[in-house]
Amino acid sequence: MTGPGTGGIEESVDAPPAWTRDQLAVALLMLFGPARRGGPDTAAAAVELGVSRRTVQRWLRAPAGARAPMSSAHAEAVRALAGVDEQVRRDEQRTAGYARDALERIALPKGRGVLPAWREQQWLDQHLVTITELDHGVLQAALTRVTSRSRPRDGQVVAFRVVLARFHAQLLVHEVLTAVSPWRVRGRVWAPKQGSTRTWLPGAPDVDLDELAATHGLR
Repeated sequence: MTGPGTGGIEESVDAPPAWTRDQLAVALLMLFGPARRGGPDTAAAAVELGVSRRTVQRWLRAPAGARAPMSSAHAEAVRALAGVDEQVRRDEQRTAGYARDALERIALPKGRGVLPAWREQQWLDQHLVTITELDHGVLQAALTRVTSRSRPRDGQVVAFRVVLARFHAQLLVHEVLTAVSPWRVRGRVWAPKQGSTRTWLPGAPDVDLDELAATHGLR
């Protein structure tokens, strides 16, 4: 463990994975926008975080791929600013819970558990789950009903999976977001117009949609 005042990262057994310098740069860019000469606006970041601009610049001068040299307190402050809030997480849990209940109802004999609204809204049609790479290497999970226009409008699709219904898709997206939880970010100055709470930093562990779908029975 690195002690206070050394400029390193303090860690504990239960601490979330430390962001690299590159991940920190993307998070700050999403939060505060770019500086005139490129890179994140370190002046705006310094004001919000209560540190000097030189301190933020030092965090961003670490070697590429190395951990950002910041204290655990400062790392937690950035995570708190960039992460999704508790209300979003509660909403996600409710959506996942409803989807699980719906799958149990769908499994009842002779379709007696299926609500008419689900058919009317085409939620029982096949749905597509995608992981898309957006600007700055930010990744985003999305779901949509399978149609001729299912491909996301922005970014490059790096992974996809077709599942039986909307409820399967919702649960698969939930598992994706759970897997990348320590790297999730929600930008303020820059964020996608849709799905801004379903984004995470580049460099997070890869997510295998096929493996997740198989593991959780979401085919």
